[in-house]
Amino acid sequence: FEWMRNIKDWCISRQLWWGHRIPAWYDDAGKIYVGRNEAEVRAKHGLAASVTLRQDEDVLDTWFSSGLWPFSTLGWPGKTPELEHFYPTSVLVTGFDIIFFWVARMIMMGIKFTGQVPFREVYVHGLVRDSEGQKMSKSKGNVIDPLDVVDGILLEALVKRRTTGLMQPHLAPSIEKATRKAYPDGIPAFGTDALRFSFASLATQSADIRFDLQRVAGYRNFCNKLWNASRFVLMMVEGSEEQPADPLLMTGPVELSAADRWIASRLGQTLTEVDAAFRDYRFDFAATALYEFTWYSFCDWYLELTKPVLQASESSDAARRGARRTLVTSLEALLRALHPIMPFITESGSASRRSPARARCRPRTVGTRSSSRTGRVARITRAMPWRNATSPGSSRWYSVSGRSAAKWTSAPRASCPYCSRTQRLRTSTALANIVASSSGSPASNRCECSAPPKWHRPRPRHWSVT
Repeated sequence: FEWMRNIKDWCISRQLWWGHRIPAWYDDAGKIYVGRNEAEVRAKHGLAASVTLRQDEDVLDTWFSSGLWPFSTLGWPGKTPELEHFYPTSVLVTGFDIIFFWVARMIMMGIKFTGQVPFREVYVHGLVRDSEGQKMSKSKGNVIDPLDVVDGILLEALVKRRTTGLMQPHLAPSIEKATRKAYPDGIPAFGTDALRFSFASLATQSADIRFDLQRVAGYRNFCNKLWNASRFVLMMVEGSEEQPADPLLMTGPVELSAADRWIASRLGQTLTEVDAAFRDYRFDFAATALYEFTWYSFCDWYLELTKPVLQASESSDAARRGARRTLVTSLEALLRALHPIMPFITESGSASRRSPARARCRPRTVGTRSSSRTGRVARITRAMPWRNATSPGSSRWYSVSGRSAAKWTSAPRASCPYCSRTQRLRTSTALANIVASSSGSPASNRCECSAPPKWHRPRPRHWSVT
């Protein structure tokens, strides 16, 4: 905390065309008067109208003004309900390079004007650099727009974007040459979830983050793996004309195999690690634990071990039901655990195979435009079902599915923007319907009109590392 203990005076004026103009006035003798406006200055100091006053032409330092952000956005200086409810805040997310410029000054301003520290925890992330370790700079032409990574961009459009509006136009030829060499085919579409998971895995305690598109490509493959696993589980539990769905899936007697108990144990261990990682802001640990469980334990081993049980004619109904129930509960808990990092595929990944939006959710572009707004991620994480997953075959383990399904289907309702039919705002998936119908919870009411549902609308064009 040297940046708070050893505070030095700093210049708060800037010669810019925009900003908060310094509220200081000068008379002809050079004397300074400070006030909210000229009328207040004249009234406070008894200055007649004949006295000429001139306001300072400079504006306040950007960081000086932004130091007011935690409370000025909530209606301060008025005592608004928002200020009373939301201030002080809890966590600030920022980069290490502006700790004194912004973090320290928010603390100073908060204590000065409200008497309270604006936040108690500061999550400091690293500085994103290019694959060569160079700081991203428009003058160098090595800036990567995250939207280009999400949606993809052709080479010519990328060259035009990188060479337009340069502060040093003479560097345009070299920037174009470097761009064509680094991205001969442009940037392919990787999807939002692959990019988010990449940054979660890169959120180490290092001060620098080397961003490489090859790593994003690897996590796009992970999205495809999760998507295919979800489709397999749905095929196993939804039923078909030859083998109808089991109405006693969540309530009937089961026979759990060693594989069923093993995956439940591994899931409980993984979720414990993820819970601890999120609590400690180690998003890289959380991402690694979820990746390894999904790829190596759930997909590579357990899904393969369930196929003989589900496909063999000599398997008992209880054994099949045990495998299906474990598949459903494990996948549901896994999707909920992944949701804070990968909000799109975790909702669309278990969407109905008969959904009219299925064609819009193909694995190659999964996670780009395929899910609802996730403004309530915190509420979902607090409702995660692994809290009671204490024993791999206990009734408590399987009872969480009914509660979680009810939690999913108790979301506020809104009208479909295409057919005006009422629908749920939160996830409404085939997986939730299966669990709900089998456990006695009310099934969700999703819109089945031919138009794409509301959660397929593009998200606002913004980006956050965390």
